[in-house]
Amino acid sequence: MKVKTLYLSDFNIPHSCVACGAPPGIGTTLKMQVTKSDWSGKHTTGLSLNLPLCQECYDVNQSKGSAKFIMVLGILLSLGTCGLGARLANSFTDNSLLALGIGLVLFIAVIYLFIFLANQASQRGFTAEQRERRKRVRRCARIAGFKQPGMFDKTGWIQFEFENPAYAGEFSQLNLGNLS
Repeated sequence: MKVKTLYLSDFNIPHSCVACGAPPGIGTTLKMQVTKSDWSGKHTTGLSLNLPLCQECYDVNQSKGSAKFIMVLGILLSLGTCGLGARLANSFTDNSLLALGIGLVLFIAVIYLFIFLANQASQRGFTAEQRERRKRVRRCARIAGFKQPGMFDKTGWIQFEFENPAYAGEFSQLNLGNLS
């Protein structure tokens, strides 16, 4: 469900888990972030909002240390693979753009492989219900878009998307938003 509110500096947050609606844990939040650049790319605006999670949702959303290690290793290996792939491709062809393209494709492929491996490492030992809860938490809320107040147009807006209709309704009501 979509909630469109005025561009505010502070939001009233419902006192329930954004993913499942249970009472929130202490210090257990989900951080939503989005950035946007103007047409020239010289000015970037970022928004972030912490939404409450219950202890169960927070626990399944955390990455284990081994998953973080796998991601760091993946970034290093993908950079090496990109350079090696581009150099190898360059030895077979005189087209530098083709060699660069092959290196970038290898870089992206290795990154995706290591993201998959890190996700599997984080979910090791999870039950089917915990895996499903993790998926729900990962997609439960996002900032879909925003428009800053301008010099002449003083009204800006932020559009949120929530998977949980009850949470969306309460968030909309607390922040005078339009629910769609």
